[in-house]
Amino acid sequence: MNDLAPAGIGDNSETSFNDFNAKFKTIEQSVRKAHERSIQYDQQLSAALADTLDLGLMLEAKQREERDEDWSFFKGLLHHYSKKWSPKSEKNIFHELVSIGFDKLDADGEPITSAPNMSKYRMILRYAQLKDWDGEQLNQELLRHTLTDVYKAAVAYLRRDPLEKYLENTQDRYERAVAVFDETVGLPEGTWTDAISRPQNANIFATAVLRLTDSGYQIVSVAEGEQGDDVKRTVAALVPAAAPRSSQKLADQNLYWLFVACDFYRRFQSSPTNQTSFAEAEKKAGIPTLKMDPSDDEIAEHLNALAAHGNRRTEKIRKNNESLASLTADEIENKFVLLNALCMSFEAGRWVAESRTTLAHEPCVQVVLNRKIQHLRTSKKHWIKDVSARAFALDFPSFESWNIIDHEAGLQIATESTLARSCVLGDYSGLANWKELDPTMNTLCTFAVSAEVLGSLARWRADEKAKGSFTRKAFQGTLKLGIQGENLVLIFPNDPDRFRVLGELVEGSSPEIVSDRFLDFTLIETMVSWAKDYGSTFEISVLNGHQGWTALRIKAIGHPMDVQVTVPVLISHKGAPTEINLPCVHSGDGDDDLAEENVAAETNPEVGKP
Repeated sequence: MNDLAPAGIGDNSETSFNDFNAKFKTIEQSVRKAHERSIQYDQQLSAALADTLDLGLMLEAKQREERDEDWSFFKGLLHHYSKKWSPKSEKNIFHELVSIGFDKLDADGEPITSAPNMSKYRMILRYAQLKDWDGEQLNQELLRHTLTDVYKAAVAYLRRDPLEKYLENTQDRYERAVAVFDETVGLPEGTWTDAISRPQNANIFATAVLRLTDSGYQIVSVAEGEQGDDVKRTVAALVPAAAPRSSQKLADQNLYWLFVACDFYRRFQSSPTNQTSFAEAEKKAGIPTLKMDPSDDEIAEHLNALAAHGNRRTEKIRKNNESLASLTADEIENKFVLLNALCMSFEAGRWVAESRTTLAHEPCVQVVLNRKIQHLRTSKKHWIKDVSARAFALDFPSFESWNIIDHEAGLQIATESTLARSCVLGDYSGLANWKELDPTMNTLCTFAVSAEVLGSLARWRADEKAKGSFTRKAFQGTLKLGIQGENLVLIFPNDPDRFRVLGELVEGSSPEIVSDRFLDFTLIETMVSWAKDYGSTFEISVLNGHQGWTALRIKAIGHPMDVQVTVPVLISHKGAPTEINLPCVHSGDGDDDLAEENVAAETNPEVGKP
């Protein structure tokens, strides 16, 4: 019997040890080959990511050199590969590049790369771009570490909060607390006695132990031996933390006023999804809506209407394509536009930033700065495209030294960092038939939205879920606006017992609701997040227009600038909005209305410097 073989499978066994050993040899060879192929796969994947990074950097360099603010070349490249420019492309140039390069099928028609992996690749490439690597540096990083390690580093880097450097530290918050308490009147006073002696290590404040009684309290002692930092932390905790976006550290940065305007604008502007939803709702107006429990005949009628509607859309697309073939690029741009922008103009000694749109139902944002801005000429209107406003609002906290400099298209908002996205202040007045807010709407009454009300609204979703009454569609649609006494309330359309107070009447009389009005709950969530970030509360004014109770004007209270947004209420539970925007009655840029005097005195000497 073979001494090396286990008992029972020796030379005299029916199956010899060598047979088993040969199987293990085969397994070992397969594992080694798989390992070699895995190494080759990692190397080739690293090379592919490195090449994608270099391609993206080439496109970015071309965009900068040609000052192609619209990324027209890149958009043309995407069109060639049947891809579309999207908001994700705006944030990460590598989003669609990964789709083009990595979204491939094998011989059997199965995807080579999974969607989660492509998401990882996009994040790694954006990380490499922000780290100022080229393709070779990325390749070396991926080979030196693992792709998983580099991805983890990218997640940690990209998901950091850029506002952290502007937050108050303990010393900042302590000094603010001291200022608050120095101005606080009516505090009980006392003197040091033999029983309660002055502590030796106190630093303005000290920690006291109180004995609480039914009639009040008694000082038992004042803590001895505490270090100054301990006292500072205790005192600092007595005042609420400063809202991060109102922090003086951030507010002192150049162009903070423009950041606030763009940030407010991008929060309350409808997302592309909502814009599409409004457009689709209008197109589908002729389709009957199904009831909760439809009959077979009603279902058949609905399906037939959908089919007929689909045929109408197909025919309309065919006719549009035929007409497009005979139009020039300029004619196309002027004929089919769904645009949003922020327009800044100097009116009555103040700068007013107000949204402009070509859509019928967009909220109208207005931010007022009650002073001149030396960078800008008061005789001009300065426009920012919506995508540029979004980009600037997101990039502002991450970079410093923002300024307005000369540019071929007008003026440019830029910073010294090449990683920040610059945007142009141009003249887009003639780009489209812009709409403005209907000036004939009048205020019916005003409600105050306190911090307590905002807190209740913020907890509403969680409260409903905790009660077991939460349903999948509970907060997905729109909530009904109602009046209860002197309160404006939000009510679940199909359950009047489930509601929350939205505001308390402070001016005027509660309006009579002749027909139902609704509000999208995402608007409330936006108000809550703004209040948290800026330390604001709100006032809501009910506006009467040509469709009755037409809109709500939401004004931020406690903010250094006049910040407000007018939003259309919904006249249908299905989301059909009222009209609050009308075609602009003015044309051109308004130069004839405003004199050019003192232009030189208003010009910042830094304008023109990079």
